[in-house]
Amino acid sequence: MLKRIYLFFCCLLFSGSINAQNLSVNLTEELVIGDDENASSEYLFFSPTQICIDSKNKIYVAGYNRGEIRVFNQQGKYIKSIGKRGKGPGEILEVLSMTIDKNDNLIVVDRSNDRFTVFTDFGSNFKVYPMTIDHVIDAFSIAPLSSEEYLIYYQTIPPLKNGHFPSG
Repeated sequence: MLKRIYLFFCCLLFSGSINAQNLSVNLTEELVIGDDENASSEYLFFSPTQICIDSKNKIYVAGYNRGEIRVFNQQGKYIKSIGKRGKGPGEILEVLSMTIDKNDNLIVVDRSNDRFTVFTDFGSNFKVYPMTIDHVIDAFSIAPLSSEEYLIYYQTIPPLKNGHFPSG
């Protein structure tokens, strides 16, 4: 099934009080990637889950269980893929969250591999950091604090006991 990725840019300016019942938002389609079912596979996504844009307006898109991040220019032309599906260094199984830091490094949280990877030099190099947190089910966001420190906002679940979640 073909899924489109839409990038929407909207600007809301408010003055005075806001009545939420009367608030309306107009979204303008700026770019569509993968609009043609006959397009090459780089442009087609089963289920895009994460998107971010670097300082040079390159667009990074992760799809559900794809194991790679596809990169497009600001016109939507495919440039390259970063990573591939797997468990080895620089490989990805499941992108939970990703961001771009101030140096345009791509930071990817991979739940299935229990780690996050920092891809530098437009994906040519990487450094892998193990996640020492058990039972992470979702990483809502990741923020670089410095070149070696990262803040990950995540959700965990308790381990199952006899096939059930513990009560209380």
